[in-house]
Amino acid sequence: MLQMAYDGTRVSQLAHDFDQDNLYFRQLNTSTDTGTTWEQIFHDTYHPNADVWTTARNHTVTLTGDVTGTATQSVNGSGNKTWTVATTASAPSAPSAPSITATSVVGETIEVTFSQSSTSGVDHYEVWSDGGSGTDYSLVARIPEVDIASSMSIVDSSFDDGGTIAYRAYAVKNGVYSTAATATRAYTVSSSLDVASLSVVPDINVYHINYNKPDSRFIDHIEIYKDAEAVQGNLSRTGATLVYSGANSAFTYSIGASDLDKYHQFWVEVVAV
Repeated sequence: MLQMAYDGTRVSQLAHDFDQDNLYFRQLNTSTDTGTTWEQIFHDTYHPNADVWTTARNHTVTLTGDVTGTATQSVNGSGNKTWTVATTASAPSAPSAPSITATSVVGETIEVTFSQSSTSGVDHYEVWSDGGSGTDYSLVARIPEVDIASSMSIVDSSFDDGGTIAYRAYAVKNGVYSTAATATRAYTVSSSLDVASLSVVPDINVYHINYNKPDSRFIDHIEIYKDAEAVQGNLSRTGATLVYSGANSAFTYSIGASDLDKYHQFWVEVVAV
């Protein structure tokens, strides 16, 4: 079927090929002009360039933030595209360090006071101590998020000897530790630890020795020494021998056959760690 429209000397023709279901168009200068090439008009069911751009374009996908990466490929509209982006996860930055503001001896413990980090959103704080070893640090306190304050204190009773105790305090956020805030505190174990309420009760061929141990976590053990002399004035600690070493608060000493008629004196001593 051929349709024509006239505009002065120009003729527009529209031809429909029903056999091939194609539609064509051309414009002629005169009604007798047959030299103009037909142009095919595409319809809904056929368009060879419908999904192809005239000029392909490069498209780039860029990821920013904690995960970064970029990928570029040419796109011409002929089909779906999938971008594969090689990514790099940025390590979370470390929070700023807290500040240890004071250390003090409290009884047989050391109190460590520190201020919070200037970084917001800290998950928790940790305090580590070398226990006086100078090298090996271990965790002695952990302050969870709910207990975080502008100033915090922990009490350390983990050390078991005197010396210089070193501390490190950390702020922890997203698993990343701040640099350490550091401080030291000297501690001396008392050399005057002594038992109280000492009593020596004589019995048949034995002495019952009773005492109260001092309330100290630095007691290692108790030692009891005995001196037996024929003359009371000769009794002395210098000549005494060890008869007991242990942790009990009482000891029964059996008098040897050769000492039954002698004077006895006992010394009960506290041995610190």
